[in-house]
Amino acid sequence: MKIGLISDTHLTDDNPVKLPDWVVKAFTGVDLVIHAGDIEGEGVLDELALLAPVQAVRGNVDRLDHLPVSRLVPIDGGFAAVAHRLEDARRAWRAGVILLVHGHTHVGEIVTEPGLTIINPGSARRPRDGRPPSVAVVEVVAGQIRAEFTFRHQPADE
Repeated sequence: MKIGLISDTHLTDDNPVKLPDWVVKAFTGVDLVIHAGDIEGEGVLDELALLAPVQAVRGNVDRLDHLPVSRLVPIDGGFAAVAHRLEDARRAWRAGVILLVHGHTHVGEIVTEPGLTIINPGSARRPRDGRPPSVAVVEVVAGQIRAEFTFRHQPADE
């Protein structure tokens, strides 16, 4: 199972900005997209849904009340606990969770703990700490997780 992870897109429907081309390219061929919040506009989810089914959570700036603060998503070999803030993702943890996905910090990172991988894909549009915009692509096979970042390297990509 191949999963595209994205967070902190901050794309509004009232001043639409399309999903960057480099994100579309990175997510081509994924089986599922998980958005870890701070979406802002429903149009982002619609664009992502053209690539694969989408599971999303509400971030601290989202007014998308139909989205939960956290959710469990079935993945190959277990579940992903997803929330915008890491502490909410940890609260959503249950037996069988092998992946925690969160955003909020705009700083991408992959942390492994025994039996658990924690991923913040960074921000697709507004990274911090001088980093380029990023998303992550995860391959999950029988509970084994392999993840890597995709970065926007040139302003022309957007």
